[in-house]
Amino acid sequence: LKMITLNPARLLHLDDRMGSIRVGKDADVVLWDQHPLSVYAQAQTTWVDGIPYFDRERDRELRQYMASERERIINVILSEQE
Repeated sequence: LKMITLNPARLLHLDDRMGSIRVGKDADVVLWDQHPLSVYAQAQTTWVDGIPYFDRERDRELRQYMASERERIINVILSEQE
């Protein structure tokens, strides 16, 4: 893990800002449900600049909401045509 995180940051003399997870350092973090190099791996949560950016559970909830809203709107349109 250090080969792709802390070591490159040290080589670039940026290890005071990045390369490890510490308070005050720049960080983008992804949590995977499997090994990240697996073709089956899916990102579960991501943070960019310390701000939650994506959450798979929230994404699932929003997709269900959009599908139900789409169905509701279609039903309203179809009932108005009758």
